[in-house]
Amino acid sequence: MASFLDRVEQGPDRAAYVVVASDNASAVGLYRRAGFAVDQEFELHSGTSSLLMQWRRPEPAAGTGDRA
Repeated sequence: MASFLDRVEQGPDRAAYVVVASDNASAVGLYRRAGFAVDQEFELHSGTSSLLMQWRRPEPAAGTGDRA
């Protein structure tokens, strides 16, 4: 996970997204610990709640510029 997020930080994108079943507590916990937050809840498969989770690149400190 850390390696993936390092690559996201080095690229032009400001965010990364994952979709996970909302009742998959282990996966949801893993993503939360990595800094992901729930963006929306929806039904990807009929009768099953899923979460779209988003990780956002930290904003640069004031005066340091922005790579994007």
